Amino acid sequence: MSHMNLSRVVNWVDTINKLPSLSYLGLDRCELHWIPPSLPFVDFTSLEVLKLGFNYFNPFIPLWLANISSLSDLHMTGNQFQGSIPDAFGNMTSLTALYLDFNKLEGGIPKTLGNLCNLKKLGLSSNKLGVEISAIFENLSGCTADSLQYLYLRKNQLHGHLPDLRKMSSLVHLFLSENRLTGSIPESLGQLSQL
Repeated sequence: MSHMNLSRVVNWVDTINKLPSLSYLGLDRCELHWIPPSLPFVDFTSLEVLKLGFNYFNPFIPLWLANISSLSDLHMTGNQFQGSIPDAFGNMTSLTALYLDFNKLEGGIPKTLGNLCNLKKLGLSSNKLGVEISAIFENLSGCTADSLQYLYLRKNQLHGHLPDLRKMSSLVHLFLSENRLTGSIPESLGQLSQL
């Protein structure tokens, strides 16, 4: 099945919250129109993969998602989320992939994301992130710098000079096009042997 219309389902989160053994939930392009901003009790104790891309959710990323401690892959692409990336996402220590592309997120990356030692893929393309590019890399300079392999930042409003990237030693893919970057490419980029 490639498409399912769940636009009339109101309490889908409450229903799924009663399935503590659920490990994978893929609801991309299901025409979901609502995700609760808060959830009094999160019982997704086995959920590892959550795909909720290209739905029609309310404007802000719900904070209760950060309480799913078992989550390794979170895909929230194309939901028109506004505001900033929640600081609480830095508590999701099992996270290996976080995709928030094609939203309307503003600001930068919270410093707490630098604590995600298992994070390998971070997708933030096609948003409205509008800080100095150096602030992005500074906030990812914790243990995330050692693990991050894929960083997608294209089509934002990032500006300034690209900083020294030697700490990002595991980078394989780095997408920065369609931003407002200035200056020259740092020599450290050539020292990233896997890029």
